[in-house]
Amino acid sequence: MFGAFSQFIVLFGVSIGLDTTDRLGIATGLLDRLPVPLVVPVIAALVFALGTLTFLVAAIAAAPAVYAFAALTHYTHGLEVGRHTPLAVRRTWDPWFTRPMALGAIVALVALIVGVLTLPTG
Repeated sequence: MFGAFSQFIVLFGVSIGLDTTDRLGIATGLLDRLPVPLVVPVIAALVFALGTLTFLVAAIAAAPAVYAFAALTHYTHGLEVGRHTPLAVRRTWDPWFTRPMALGAIVALVALIVGVLTLPTG
């Protein structure tokens, strides 16, 4: 839900920014006679503003997951320690796939194949 809500925030912010820029440009008459050398800096500023808005909203949307990971695992040693100390696993898929998860993936794959095969052709 945080991901979908964050995209609405970005859409809302971008639409307000574009509307304000458009109204100011029309009111001052800049859109009719904008000098060509000024186009690149204006577009660069708009891209920068969109990038910072997107980054901020993505950070806000990821914050609950990061907090939950730190609260549940109590792992605060950073990524480098995790990279240098490998997990003690018996099988290649062990840390990622449990048996119920593999069974669910197989059932989902079979349901996908059956669903695609029952689609009408023509």
